[in-house]
Amino acid sequence: MKKILSLFALLTLFTTVLAACNKGTAPNRETESRGTVANTANNNTTAAPSNEQSPSKKEKSIDLYIIAGQSNATGYTQYDRTTLSSLWRKYRTGVETVIYSGRAESTVNGQTAVNEVEGWTAAKAGLGRTVSCMGAEVGMAKVLSEEYYNEQNSAGTIAGIIKFAHGGTSLLNNTQGENAASGNWVSPSYAAHKNIRYTGLTGGLYRGLLDQVENSVGKLKEMGYTQINIRGVFWMQGEGDKASPGEYKTAFKYFASDLRQDLGKLMKTDLSSLPIMIGEISKTSGGADSTTVSKNETFIAMQRRLAIEIPNTYIIPSGQYEITHWDASTGTSTNKQDAWHWTTAEMFAIGELVGQCIIEKILNTAVSP
Repeated sequence: MKKILSLFALLTLFTTVLAACNKGTAPNRETESRGTVANTANNNTTAAPSNEQSPSKKEKSIDLYIIAGQSNATGYTQYDRTTLSSLWRKYRTGVETVIYSGRAESTVNGQTAVNEVEGWTAAKAGLGRTVSCMGAEVGMAKVLSEEYYNEQNSAGTIAGIIKFAHGGTSLLNNTQGENAASGNWVSPSYAAHKNIRYTGLTGGLYRGLLDQVENSVGKLKEMGYTQINIRGVFWMQGEGDKASPGEYKTAFKYFASDLRQDLGKLMKTDLSSLPIMIGEISKTSGGADSTTVSKNETFIAMQRRLAIEIPNTYIIPSGQYEITHWDASTGTSTNKQDAWHWTTAEMFAIGELVGQCIIEKILNTAVSP
């Protein structure tokens, strides 16, 4: 009888322990549900902080970088997806911290085409001359996305790229060829210096650039941005004017001064020290024969002098990237894409150089408001 009672007591104890264990390990659905909601809320707070919870983050802030010039600014590079995907896996979608607005123009056989983003979208491939083309904005977006999304970026500031460019156009008062479509880049002070009437095609693109910036900034204000700062300009132009490096140097000095002044008026702030990044033309732009290379190198040397003589002006060393190469076996130049435009890897690398210049010379140096 004692054995039976002992066995019964042992069985009772085992049942009690088992019940207690089950009670401790069984899912508490109410608690689990609350935990999931809390995690989701935390994730949302990290990605898009609530203004109510974080009063210091009520201001929407953006740093703007402008791309202007002729075809290699427009983006005539017909990008190769395999190459580009190996350079930046987000090239098709971009990232939300680097956005784009702009107008890429080209004129072929008298017909002008425009690839335009009237509002704002992520900076990515397909924003060049056509949706199959790209410019420096892709490499810029890759580099800037790393800078504008980190723990130090506590203010939540993002980057914006505004493009206004037209292929085959001139900084000098040329009104022929593609300049006959939308005008040239002559600035007001240079026109006055040359005693040129500042209407029509003369200065058409310069005025168009200011209009583009004003329109793009207006869209940002509609989107709720209250802190809008123009931080730099990337100027990629010169192939159409390389025969006149001396006059180009004069025109560019007026251009840089006028652009800083007029953008400052538009933004109602002092941009007299606005950084300007000058992209070198390729040493083999238009051909790789010795005569062409020599002419290109003379122009590049002048571009480098500009960065010395004009404060807060920087050179993007894009001249190192060949567009054509010399075939010694045939004694002729051989194109990669064509005689004037970089291919995917080179254009992406140039965009990266612009992004690195922004980080090293602009964001880490107090040279503009």
